Amino acid sequence: MPVVRISGLPQPPGVDVTRTLQRLCVELAQLDGVEARHWWATWQSIDPAIYVEGDVPAPAEQPTSTHPPIVEVLGFRSRDPELVERLLAASVEIVAEGLRVDPGNVFAFWIELQPGCVSTGGQIRR
Repeated sequence: MPVVRISGLPQPPGVDVTRTLQRLCVELAQLDGVEARHWWATWQSIDPAIYVEGDVPAPAEQPTSTHPPIVEVLGFRSRDPELVERLLAASVEIVAEGLRVDPGNVFAFWIELQPGCVSTGGQIRR
């Protein structure tokens, strides 16, 4: 079950983080060829007082072109590298649209979880 974890600054009024998370699950699952319930997404707010870009402190709300939201996609089992690229590209597009930031201001990466290093449903997955 892939997991998308997003960390970002507080969002301005009108940004619907929950809707963005739902869109991620549905659209990434479609690309992955599985049901949406097999994708999970979470959000963690970053306190602006503890987020800097170089020596620039973060503003109180998410800016459009600095202090990017950080998107981690954790996936179990090998996927074709082209599929991983499509999943990452879609993640960036969905997050940028949902949070109203420039796509170039979304930092996203894929972490492949190895067999034997994941437990779900009470079982170690291989």
